[in-house]
Amino acid sequence: MAKNKKNVSLFSKKKIIFLYIPFISISYILISISSYIQKSPTFDEGIIIASGYHYLHTGENDINAENPPLVKALLAFPTLFININEPEIKNDLKFSYNMNKELIYAGKFLYDNNAIKIINYTRFINVILTLIGAFFVYLTVTFYLKRPFGLLGFALFLFSPNILAHARLATVDTSIMTFMFGANYFLLISFKRRKSYYFILAGIMVGLAMLGKFTGLL
Repeated sequence: MAKNKKNVSLFSKKKIIFLYIPFISISYILISISSYIQKSPTFDEGIIIASGYHYLHTGENDINAENPPLVKALLAFPTLFININEPEIKNDLKFSYNMNKELIYAGKFLYDNNAIKIINYTRFINVILTLIGAFFVYLTVTFYLKRPFGLLGFALFLFSPNILAHARLATVDTSIMTFMFGANYFLLISFKRRKSYYFILAGIMVGLAMLGKFTGLL
């Protein structure tokens, strides 16, 4: 009996929240950073960052308009603290939906400036957004089972090869996933506790998902 109590104490609420989750989170962040500083920009990161920068300065989502502006603006937030020489925006680029034109503009945006700093800073934002998504995984699994299983889900999610590959990139995919997980969790908890503010939080998460990518409608 005493042995069982000792085993349970290894996964007490305090240890999970203040020891295991911080350790797993820091490990995930360090792995992501050590990986993305060695990776050159993928073909779509540049235009996502450039259009996010444009939106932050003008409030217009007329570049790369095939994606809503929220996540692009979040990813591009660090560029507000970097000296950027924005390339000339020709009228045929706005609402062009022409990937070739967008990629040419993105190349100028990155390589006429400090591309390494821009890429590394914006990728870090996505790493953090994905980590928030992992917390929703933890909360959702804990909702159905117990905290140790939630912790297992948290770790398996963050260290899965697919997440490690995509969370380190300044793209909108894992961020939209975070908002979807958030909407799912708050909807579950609202049905159980019947509190109006949980329904409101679920609605906010749905709105954020739709503002992040059009597939958020799903």
